[in-house]
Amino acid sequence: MTKHRNSPEVVSSPRRRGFSLIEMMVVLGILAVVLGIVIPAVNAARTSARKAATQQTMSSLSQATNQFILDERRTPGYFSMRELASSENANRGFTAMDNLLLDLAGAITTQAPVNGNGQPCDIANGPKVVAIGPTVANRVNVDLATYGSTKQKAGVQTKGYLQVDTRNFKRQCTPSARAGAVNDHLALPMIVDAFGDPILAWVQDEVLAPNSAFASDNYTMRARFYWTTNKAFLQATSLGETKEDQTNATSGSLLNLNNAAAFQSMEALLGSPASPNPTNPAKAADARGKLIFHSAGHDGIYVGRKERGGKSAPPSGLPYQQGRDYTSDGSFDDLFQTVQ
Repeated sequence: MTKHRNSPEVVSSPRRRGFSLIEMMVVLGILAVVLGIVIPAVNAARTSARKAATQQTMSSLSQATNQFILDERRTPGYFSMRELASSENANRGFTAMDNLLLDLAGAITTQAPVNGNGQPCDIANGPKVVAIGPTVANRVNVDLATYGSTKQKAGVQTKGYLQVDTRNFKRQCTPSARAGAVNDHLALPMIVDAFGDPILAWVQDEVLAPNSAFASDNYTMRARFYWTTNKAFLQATSLGETKEDQTNATSGSLLNLNNAAAFQSMEALLGSPASPNPTNPAKAADARGKLIFHSAGHDGIYVGRKERGGKSAPPSGLPYQQGRDYTSDGSFDDLFQTVQ
């Protein structure tokens, strides 16, 4: 049989070999292993960087406080502890840090009328001047735009003591983020850590009553530290950027309730491990310092129940132990800075 000269000639081409299913699974497995190594490392590095930034912010707070004490011969804070820790403030949401920032952050008290119209979260159109304070009888009008800026003192323009990036000031402007707060307090800028959560200030009552307790609810029972001064954030149900619920009975804060267990936990954290009571070593004779700054750490919970120290804490609260420092022994991821 002869082949016609015009008939097309069939040309065979080599077959292209694709990935087999097994090879694809091997590649995907390798990628999964690599990602399993890289992602935790990246997250750990990010957390470490945020911890360092938080420590720097709290160091700035400590330095500003010490400089203020040198200049003014008193602990910063516009209102007295009697006013700040009053039982009335339990339902007003004015915190110890709010009180400190009036002196440290350049906030200017003003005679301008209150402009409380608008939503507290609306920075552009919301309140500009608010009346703040721990009681109705003890309030001051403050220009919100002056937080972190300069202030006028004795006719001289001076900077606020606290020198931090203005991005560290964020409003906790909903009742779930600042529990029990009146509207004017919801508009207050609060200094936050690198995780986006408010930094607490535990301020010691410098006028100690004889045989006073280490911690109590409010000024009705005299103590070194008062739970009410931080109630607004200890009872927040949607705190900070990650919206953590401090009141959750399983995963919330050991400090969220104004009861004996919370007061005992306060003593364990704020009491000096090197200074037990001579007659009762299970109690602290002295505090760590006159003022302690407290960050919730990367989990966003102040002394969390799910952390190692929280899981081992008895129902009666975190126990004070001579020589044991809960703030640095890995029991909690919270960060602390003490002002002596």
